[in-house]
Amino acid sequence: MPPRVATAAHLDSTYVAPRGGSTGLGRVRIARLGVDAPVATVGWDGDTMAVPNDPGTLGWFEPSARPDDLAGASLVAGHVSDASDSPGPLAALVRARLGDVVEWRGSAGSVVRFRVISTQRFPRAAGLPASLFRVDGPHTLRLVTCAHRVTGPSGTHYTDNLVVSAVQE
Repeated sequence: MPPRVATAAHLDSTYVAPRGGSTGLGRVRIARLGVDAPVATVGWDGDTMAVPNDPGTLGWFEPSARPDDLAGASLVAGHVSDASDSPGPLAALVRARLGDVVEWRGSAGSVVRFRVISTQRFPRAAGLPASLFRVDGPHTLRLVTCAHRVTGPSGTHYTDNLVVSAVQE
């Protein structure tokens, strides 16, 4: 678990994910919401969890629990929209409901099923709480995307992070 709350460095700079990250982590699917996207490995962007450069790809945060782990939290982040304002792979996540089924399909055909247990919003400027990165307890998938779109003189941005938590079945 990180010893601090991550700061929102991505609000002031553009992150470019390092080349060569693994892209063979399968797909995350939420059938009811029409979510179905490939998963690649991401790491830190300074003190912040990174997201993939490709707006159509989700990013598994490498320091978090692996997809096939039995305990701890797996963090997967994705874009809510792309640079052209087209919907990103997690645009529909705002409509997630308790009990929704999330499938993480591995590249070798394995399937890990999760059931949504909560949705939370956190101000992006404050970063994500360290408790989301826990390494104990049941295997939980945390899907992270942007929320609360604001358009102002400096353009359009999102003020919150939406975190949908789902526990492995």
